[in-house]
Amino acid sequence: MSRFRRLGRLLRHHRRWFLAGLICVPGAVTLELWIPRLLGKGIDDVERVSRGDDGGTIDIGDRLFTLFVVVVGLTALKSAFRFGMRYWQNVGCRVVEEELRHDLLAHLESLSAGYFDRNRTGDLLSRATADIEAIRMAIGPGLMYLVNTLLVLPFALAYLLSLDATLTLALSVPLAAIALTVRLLGPRLYRRSRAVQDRAADLSARAVDGFQGVRVIQAFNREQSEVDAFGMLSRDYAHSQLELAKTRGWLQVFLGAGRRVCILAILMIGGWAVMRDRLSLGDFFVFIQYTEMLFFPLMAFGWVLGLFQRGRAAWDRLDEVFTATPEVCAATGEPPLPRLSGDIRFDGLTFGYEPDCPVLRDLDLHIHAGETVGIVGRTGSGKSTLARLIAHLYPVPAGSLRLDDLPIEELPLAWLRHQIGFVPQETFLLSDTIEANIRFGRPDATDEAVRWAARVSQIDRDIVDFKDGYEQMIGERGVTLSGGQRQRTALSRAVLMEPSILILDDSLASVDADTEERILHELREVMRDRTCLFISHRLSALRDADRLLVLDEGRLVEQGCHADLVALGGVYARLFHQHELEQQLEDLP
Repeated sequence: MSRFRRLGRLLRHHRRWFLAGLICVPGAVTLELWIPRLLGKGIDDVERVSRGDDGGTIDIGDRLFTLFVVVVGLTALKSAFRFGMRYWQNVGCRVVEEELRHDLLAHLESLSAGYFDRNRTGDLLSRATADIEAIRMAIGPGLMYLVNTLLVLPFALAYLLSLDATLTLALSVPLAAIALTVRLLGPRLYRRSRAVQDRAADLSARAVDGFQGVRVIQAFNREQSEVDAFGMLSRDYAHSQLELAKTRGWLQVFLGAGRRVCILAILMIGGWAVMRDRLSLGDFFVFIQYTEMLFFPLMAFGWVLGLFQRGRAAWDRLDEVFTATPEVCAATGEPPLPRLSGDIRFDGLTFGYEPDCPVLRDLDLHIHAGETVGIVGRTGSGKSTLARLIAHLYPVPAGSLRLDDLPIEELPLAWLRHQIGFVPQETFLLSDTIEANIRFGRPDATDEAVRWAARVSQIDRDIVDFKDGYEQMIGERGVTLSGGQRQRTALSRAVLMEPSILILDDSLASVDADTEERILHELREVMRDRTCLFISHRLSALRDADRLLVLDEGRLVEQGCHADLVALGGVYARLFHQHELEQQLEDLP
């Protein structure tokens, strides 16, 4: 039950809404139980007058008119209670839904990058939408009808026993069968509800992949194969929905059959009791009305059970997210330094994304504060991983990475990331204006600072040609910009933060050589007293670095200036000569 603790806390926090709704339930139930008894009494009065058993003491016209007014008034009051019950319960569950969705997003944002490497976007989206909706239905309509049923059943049964114990006991057989059916079908409802939500997550994940990759899909003429794959998942989802509907259908069949058996028993046994004068016609009417009251909650109980089982399955899926813990557990509290100087030291660091599969091996490296370092190596040599570790996106062995001689795991994470400007290979832009994207890391920056950052990255030359200038909307993930424009916008975003450490992970790959040279010239001024790490396959961009680091299969195999490394004739020399050959081939007419 501990997995429901978070949900219980939310319900307690917003209990005033649920209590307001629950307070209305007894009033609605009391009136619902009382109105049939008044009507039954009126029927008995009519019957006595028609038989002449009243001795002329009853003015049936006045009695019926009074009964009409009272019943209409009580019905209106019952409707008011019903409205309050539904309204306040819905307010409560909507507030819980909003806070639960907020908590889920906040928790997801706190998780480390590795969690998102292992989980699909579509699956997480399904949990944040469909699963939370299922929980809302369980704690809203489900809870309301459950309380209503628990109040109606005992009082209705007690009154029926007082009217005719034999007839009430006859009803107990189908009622017991209904209860047993609900008990047996409950676990199956849960399993099939969970299957439906898992298939919905698969469908959502595939749809997200298709939307995000539509240009690649069209370029490779794979539209039909994607439609077929989506169709297969859609059929699986439909099949799981049908299996759930089948279970719900059987439940409704048993409930409906039980209802008909009970009505038949009432007509047979109750009719016999009326003819024998053991039961008045009014009491017989009340008996039928109360039986209907019993069966409406029981029929609704099958629906409510489905809501609860679906809500339980949804909460289990959400709980899997809430119980996930950040892999990067950084310190909190006051920062130990006003600002990082940019000194970076690796001490025997070995790191891998998967156990027993290291990407970096026994790395010993010291990057001095204010140093400009180029990092080169073959694809898969660990360059990007090194950059991600400095930004503390992934956990590192204790004491193996130090910034300003402080273990990175002891530095407050939010403060640390304000000190680092990171431009990854995969450029991500918001579906917003270009100015909003540049301001992303520093929302309070002035307009002058934004334009300065744009000049550094040379994106200002393009912005002046945009119809709306800095207010130009750039589409989802910056789709309306070229690759080079997206990279330069991301570079502006990092530069605007004025970080102590700037990491550029092949972030100029889509920029032409002339623009790259202008950017590098601007960056030399910006990073004069800051640490800068350049990762690039274009080695010409790294010639002016203070030092070059060469990685191969996760190890630091060479380091030094460009001339020394070329003269060494090792890994860097081969990469450089290969780069020169590629440049010569590009220059051929």
